[in-house]
Amino acid sequence: ANNTITQVAVTILDAVGAGGTITTAELANLKVYKSTDNVLGGDSVVGTQTTVNIGSATNISVTDTLGAASSFYIVTVATSASATNNRALKATMAASAITFGGDGAATLGTALVSGAVQALTIDTVAPALTSSVPPNAATNVPASTAITVTLNDNLTQSTVHPGNITLTTG
Repeated sequence: ANNTITQVAVTILDAVGAGGTITTAELANLKVYKSTDNVLGGDSVVGTQTTVNIGSATNISVTDTLGAASSFYIVTVATSASATNNRALKATMAASAITFGGDGAATLGTALVSGAVQALTIDTVAPALTSSVPPNAATNVPASTAITVTLNDNLTQSTVHPGNITLTTG
């Protein structure tokens, strides 16, 4: 069979966070990823839309042929560099928001309504150092001393690696 996914329609709603009303300029894009394990990471981008509507459907053109194996499709929302801290949004989908072409041309999908999804709050503030061992500017610290840092916000563990941590001599 020659079945393809051709479009996914997603509606972004303002959730009126503490930072005020979200605008289209604060959203960089919507992307659709194809996943074999329903976990985002290492998946193929099969559709991107850079003009994102607020309050009405944004149609993401998708190019993907359906195979015999199960596939999952994950939609992501990327914020722009001008996004304002603490603004909030919800991503929803109407029933039949996924369009198929080819031999099995149809629309599918169960509605994902606003009341069923949690608001996503934009966080633009980088974590800040609140304490460290040894303390800043300490002298005569033995090389065997374990280094401990405490930040004012949680980090995603997978993003912490030697490539983004720098220790300098003072």
